[in-house]
Amino acid sequence: ALDSNSQIVSTYILTVMTLDRYLATVHPIRFNHIRTPCVAVAVVGLVWILSLLSITPVWMYAGLMPLRDGSVGCALLLPNPATDTYWFTLYQFVLAFALPLVIICVVFFKILQNMAATVAPLPQHSLRVRTRKVTRMAVAICLAFFICWAPHYILQLAHLSVQRPSYAFLYAYNVAISMGYAK
Repeated sequence: ALDSNSQIVSTYILTVMTLDRYLATVHPIRFNHIRTPCVAVAVVGLVWILSLLSITPVWMYAGLMPLRDGSVGCALLLPNPATDTYWFTLYQFVLAFALPLVIICVVFFKILQNMAATVAPLPQHSLRVRTRKVTRMAVAICLAFFICWAPHYILQLAHLSVQRPSYAFLYAYNVAISMGYAK
């Protein structure tokens, strides 16, 4: 449960940071009263609560599973694994990957759109340089998020149709998980 929460909370915090970048870039004065340390602490607390709520299925069904070698491992012991695994995987894919990715990309697109439409009191060259830097940063963040988490969630979805995963699949899965933690 703590592992699932760490994955989701880091994704949610990155999403909230992206929304904060939007407010700082597109509405620097209008929402300045919201961008305070007290509000930041409250938002981070809210993100943790939302994350803990979104892993409710993990809290409900986490348990110890006996392994072949006599030891036990932590597992998700769903009541009806045949269908519940499918729905849980989709649930996790949407909440922890697809929705945050869409929000992050849309917000950065809105930032870039606003920068292109804004008439700033800067020389044209300086405005182009600033826009290029922000564009690179936006693309880098979106790509980093996608590259780090997409393999994990793609393999999660692929695992739904794999009865007995090969060693190569398990190795790729462990690498994918490591990439997500590298984010």
